[in-house]
Amino acid sequence: MDIGPIVPGQDQKLFFHALSSVTENWAFTRSLRNQSLFGEYPWVHPNVFNVYNGTRRSQSAAQAIDRDGISFFGDLSDLTINCWNTATNFGPENIDVVEYNPDTLQFPSGIKFQVIDNPRSGDQELWILTSRLQKVIAGTLNNNETNFRILTIKVADALSDTKCKRGSSYGG
Repeated sequence: MDIGPIVPGQDQKLFFHALSSVTENWAFTRSLRNQSLFGEYPWVHPNVFNVYNGTRRSQSAAQAIDRDGISFFGDLSDLTINCWNTATNFGPENIDVVEYNPDTLQFPSGIKFQVIDNPRSGDQELWILTSRLQKVIAGTLNNNETNFRILTIKVADALSDTKCKRGSSYGG
């Protein structure tokens, strides 16, 4: 799960999905902070939680959203890192591949945004933690191979050839 950017005059959205699902969900953070909705009878307010109509191609473990509302997530079956502009409808028509690599992207289990060393430039950097989880589970991990990686890329470079930045900026 991750939270959308701050937009003056609008409530933030919390975006989330289950590892076992291809859907993307969201809820307004204002609703989640409203203790009266979830006090004694939390199940009486299911309308707080929303599911987009579209789906991604396969399951995804981690996701992160940059300050412009661009979501990044790993596609576990295609071994890709994908992007989606959260100001658009969620679905294949608005999801694009940022990177494909069957060797280094076997299980993108963690995604994080960091501001790089020069805070004046405002550049964002995408950090991705990957592993060979399938080998860990099968007990076939080879210690003579690279099994865990931390990959980084500037967000602007990652988005340069994608449709995720096209169109309107984040609108909530």
